[in-house]
Amino acid sequence: MATILNFIDISKWQNPNKLDWQGMKNDGVKGVVIQLSHGTQYETFAREHIAQAEKYGLIWHGYHFYEGSPGEAEFAIANAKSLGLTNQQYLFLDMEGDISGDWSQIFYSFNSKWQGAGFKTGLYCSDSPYRQHFNNADLVHAGIYRWIASYGKEPANYDMWQYSSSGGIGNYKDDLDHDYDRTGLLFKKSASSGSGDGESTETTPAPYNPEKPVNGAYVGTGVDSSGLGGGIAIGYSTNGKNFYAVITPWGIIFREQDAANFWPYLKPYIEKYVGPGGGGDYPTTITETVKWVDILDKPNLVTVEELNQRLANIASSGQITSLDWSQVTNKPDLATKQDLQKITTQPGKDGKSAYEIAVAHGFVGSEEDWLQSLHGKDGTGGSGSSGDTSLSIEAISDLIKRHLKATIDVATGNLMVNVDEVSDGSIADAVAVKVAQSCKMNLEDGNLVLSIGGE
Repeated sequence: MATILNFIDISKWQNPNKLDWQGMKNDGVKGVVIQLSHGTQYETFAREHIAQAEKYGLIWHGYHFYEGSPGEAEFAIANAKSLGLTNQQYLFLDMEGDISGDWSQIFYSFNSKWQGAGFKTGLYCSDSPYRQHFNNADLVHAGIYRWIASYGKEPANYDMWQYSSSGGIGNYKDDLDHDYDRTGLLFKKSASSGSGDGESTETTPAPYNPEKPVNGAYVGTGVDSSGLGGGIAIGYSTNGKNFYAVITPWGIIFREQDAANFWPYLKPYIEKYVGPGGGGDYPTTITETVKWVDILDKPNLVTVEELNQRLANIASSGQITSLDWSQVTNKPDLATKQDLQKITTQPGKDGKSAYEIAVAHGFVGSEEDWLQSLHGKDGTGGSGSSGDTSLSIEAISDLIKRHLKATIDVATGNLMVNVDEVSDGSIADAVAVKVAQSCKMNLEDGNLVLSIGGE
């Protein structure tokens, strides 16, 4: 991509009195990163560079050159504060050259202490060691400003790119580091920044309090003016200057004003299911009851109130004074106890009762008559003894005739006895078959002898 010079970085190698500050501004420089310290040492010209930057209205930030000295992070904090670095400005850790140990661990140790002191933090590193020693996604997630040096080739990941270290600016002909801050975040002026030449000072907007839209407002891409975005994001500007990120590499930023805009539409639905709040415009309590009308797929039942009202209407009409089950219409299809009692415990053939089978075979009379027919005519089993429940002898004899067959084999002269075990399912027929099976026929001294039971 085409680079746009908007930043430089300087140190003791640039004499502040020889730099063409106005020429740099004329060539598009909006800010400068100044080396403030190295190791546990103050940086020559740091204070002079700061004074000149403020005189010409340039935003300035600081960087510390890492040397691995004991107490280095704490020294950098104290020195930066003494030079006037505020919590609206960045302090970068410059890591380059031969550094022993874990680069990432060293940086995060500095970063933790610097952020604890209230500074915004960043990392300066050449592209090759950056890719070797650091996890880019972790730095983005932590909100670290990535200042990457790569001459002749744009790095894959950066917030500010140091793309050249040669060539002067304005009337200054010695070499200067040329930088491109693609986010624009570093040259946003804070309320504490000096205006120098009388330019108006932009204030960093509150992260969660966007102004009302005015002429110049737009929706597009940019970096959040308050530093929340963590990179280029989709968002909006209410004045054409300050940018509020909404969809960012970290996720969606949802501000209080957004909630206020949504609330009139959400309120009716929230109150419908959780009830109105205990105070103010927002619900603060949740009820644990559910209305019957709000339940889906419920059975179609009659409530107690509906039943009582119906009974009262019937009674007042004078049609009936009482109501029983038979008078209820559209009742569920249920079996009554009487229906259940009609089912025999031992159904006969094809599920029919013994009485039904008897009727099918020509019996005429009620079920009680049929039961009496199985006993004697007087209902006592033919013996006259009260309470005798045995089957009548006549009935058994008649039935045995149907099941017992005795023949003589003409060829052999042998007596052949056959028992028909097929029953029509009636109790009497079943008894007859059982008796016939127990019959034994033998020829004894030329006489046919019939015996029942035994072996």
